[in-house]
Amino acid sequence: MGTLSCRTALKYRYKPTVRYSVELNTRGGRKTGELKVSFRTQNAQLISDLTGFFRCWAALEQHYISSRLSQDISYTIENGRFTRALALPYGSTSDELLGAVVADYMAMFDGAMKQYFALLPDTGAAAAAAERSYTADLAKQRTII
Repeated sequence: MGTLSCRTALKYRYKPTVRYSVELNTRGGRKTGELKVSFRTQNAQLISDLTGFFRCWAALEQHYISSRLSQDISYTIENGRFTRALALPYGSTSDELLGAVVADYMAMFDGAMKQYFALLPDTGAAAAAAERSYTADLAKQRTII
């Protein structure tokens, strides 16, 4: 199918850029996808804060949506990078709907991350803000991926 890339700025000491990349493929008649989130940084504190958010996100998904998906959620977290396999819907989902669902997911991720970073260094308050953002956006999702 193809790849989509976009960037957004993160409010942090030196305004690092978040790069999102989504790869969609068709294998055996089934659509598969993967979200990759990365930063170009050597800053140890930023890498630590990113890892904290990525772990928070994974815990939120395990708590709120893992039981609603037909497969386990697969993540990789390493050195300021996050990769997640997307559980794309079965059947004849149009490319337009699929694009909207993926865009909604990316916006949900980005919003929760910005809420998290806004309250650092208080990781407890940051995690609570990310959860509030996540649950509010989850209620608006067309399809859980």
